[in-house]
Amino acid sequence: DNDALQPTGFGLDDPVPNPFNSRVRIDYSLSRSGRMCLSLWDVNGRLVRELLRTSAGGGGHSLTLNAGLLPSGLYIIRLEAAGLSSQKKLILLR
Repeated sequence: DNDALQPTGFGLDDPVPNPFNSRVRIDYSLSRSGRMCLSLWDVNGRLVRELLRTSAGGGGHSLTLNAGLLPSGLYIIRLEAAGLSSQKKLILLR
């Protein structure tokens, strides 16, 4: 996790619940309005799914991820906005 290096108001909170079985809530904060991307990666660095790419206002936001047919395993949630990035580990247990 690299949140200690991020400006105040930017970053990902710990996913809830984690580990998860089918659905997980991802809370994140943006320090200002602008374009952002939230994506899911596997441990080999491959993009699994782009969850959200949009313009969003500054402040707190939330997204619920439905695991669908994803296999059990370790994943990385990545938030990118305004040249900054933050990531958190996520464990899917079936």
